[in-house]
Amino acid sequence: MEGTLRSNKVWDQEYKEQEVIPSTSTLRPSSSFREYVAQHRNNLEGATLIDIGCGNGRNSLYALKNGFTRVHGFDYSKEAIKLAKRNARAAHLHENSYRFYTHDLTTGLPEQDNSFDLAIDMTTSHLLDEDQITTLFKEVYRILKPNGEFLIFTIISNKLSGKEVMDVEMGGGSAVEYFIHDYEGLAIKNSFKIVGKDFYESQTHIGNNLFDRRYLKLLLVKG
Repeated sequence: MEGTLRSNKVWDQEYKEQEVIPSTSTLRPSSSFREYVAQHRNNLEGATLIDIGCGNGRNSLYALKNGFTRVHGFDYSKEAIKLAKRNARAAHLHENSYRFYTHDLTTGLPEQDNSFDLAIDMTTSHLLDEDQITTLFKEVYRILKPNGEFLIFTIISNKLSGKEVMDVEMGGGSAVEYFIHDYEGLAIKNSFKIVGKDFYESQTHIGNNLFDRRYLKLLLVKG
């Protein structure tokens, strides 16, 4: 399908124009990540982070301003990565403290084993198909340090006019495809321990449509 995750055209257009998805036009970090930082502030000095689907770098930059000393972020969109690098420079962050790169999760991550204290997925993995999310969980487990944590905030229900919608129009005839995954099953299968779980509901404007969404927040620990 033209414009799904398997074609980065729709995402490059969005990060250029910043008109449809609210998170592309703000540097305010995800509320779930802000809560995590607030709860763990005394233990973050010197910590390392991998930011999955980093977009414009909003969560990565927040991490570097709040104790993390090294952050790697990747995204499917080249335009998103350009924005992330530009925003990092504008924030006067040391260039050795961050690395932003493009990656599509059809292959393993270009990161070393046992190298990160925390991985975050802030509303990204619902865009991955079954093969991609299987790769993601295996790779996150590999690159996390022993007892490293994986914080997930993701869509588990996406309704428009009361009906579940898997293709969401982004403008210009393009759409993004959503996938609903069994995150707890993936966690257990990949030897993660579930240490936190919450559900949230909200309405979200995407273009001219208003979606009723249900979100899952999971905190996992590498076993």
